[in-house]
Amino acid sequence: MSKPRIFILEDEALIADHIAICLEDLGYEIAGIADNGEEALNAIEKQNPDLCLIDINLHGDLDGIDVAQEIRRRFSVPFVFVTSSADRRTLARVQRTEPAGFIVKPYTSEDLASNIGIALYKASQKAVQPISSSEVAPELDDSFFVKDKHELIRIRYRDILYAEAMDNYTRLHTQKGKFVLSQTLKSVDARLNGQGFLRVHRSFIVNLLHVDLIAPRHLLIGDLEIPVSESQRARLMELIRLF
Repeated sequence: MSKPRIFILEDEALIADHIAICLEDLGYEIAGIADNGEEALNAIEKQNPDLCLIDINLHGDLDGIDVAQEIRRRFSVPFVFVTSSADRRTLARVQRTEPAGFIVKPYTSEDLASNIGIALYKASQKAVQPISSSEVAPELDDSFFVKDKHELIRIRYRDILYAEAMDNYTRLHTQKGKFVLSQTLKSVDARLNGQGFLRVHRSFIVNLLHVDLIAPRHLLIGDLEIPVSESQRARLMELIRLF
């Protein structure tokens, strides 16, 4: 299997070199390095990397957010910001580009590993699950039904965000809303096994597709912080790196 190829857009040469070394140690291939937006866009068009790491402050007329907008418009390449710029105005601009991740400097090798792993995993899922596939030929084993009052509602596995223990019940958080299941979290875990889910804590199961950030003792799905037990952290990192 070929190594994922990552392009680095960073205006400080020492930082760019350090990122490149970290990525190679993690098993990735460097698709190229640039310090300005124009050069980066030309290189990305030629190299077609699997992922781009983008600093916001760059040499030249374009900043990293401008470059990200062009990447989103012209190429099917996910990108992760690696920057020290995290003020409210900058974050508002960043959010509009819909990045695959956001790393605040100073970063660690673990920050790079987790964010890149998640970004590549999400990109691979989009590649194998076209938007129209469920509408044209839905799979019978890609979903299940839950009872909500007098209705049965179909829940697709990919739409589940996370599951939360409630004594002998489980609250299922999905993109459609919240549902209470009359099953323990252990039973739900057995049902979700092999579908891209992981029980990261005795009280939580998460869908790896929706994990946005992994920290030493927790992860984020959107703005929600979910604890990660020490015993499950190694398994989580193993799965992320595997993808």
